[in-house]
Amino acid sequence: MGDICFDVRICDIDLLAARQLLFTAPLFIPCIKEQVSNPKVVAIGNSDFIYNFVRESTACTYMANRKVYISVLDQNSSYLQKKFKQNCPGFFNNSCVHRKITPDFYQVDLSAPTLPNILSGKAEPQYTELEKNIANALTNANYFVIDVGTVELVLKTTGVFCQKSVT
Repeated sequence: MGDICFDVRICDIDLLAARQLLFTAPLFIPCIKEQVSNPKVVAIGNSDFIYNFVRESTACTYMANRKVYISVLDQNSSYLQKKFKQNCPGFFNNSCVHRKITPDFYQVDLSAPTLPNILSGKAEPQYTELEKNIANALTNANYFVIDVGTVELVLKTTGVFCQKSVT
């Protein structure tokens, strides 16, 4: 009996979900709909889905003359940053001439009472430098991804965004 080969595929739900989101709502849509030059993404959370979403976004580097800005917000964003430095060191290679993905990681307490004000995107004078950077990222964002664990927390965080975008 000869060698037998089996094609094995492991189902990674978070990876499949990230790919499905990018397939359904590609990052270049804001560039077309809103006539903006670059996609500016805010990803809230530090889940495997957020990791896979940012990693899979590298496929958008085919967009000519476009740069993808991604801001990851979470209280444990340093975990994702370390994971990216280990698995995707090219994200942090400043010497690369064609660097088209710029991820920034901000440590934010999603349960902080000041969060709704920061989420409004208005950089107040009393804000720290970190809070101003977060407010600027939120103000300029044209693509949002939220995965903060429980459905209840996702709805609460999304509700704060919707409430602030209306006012």
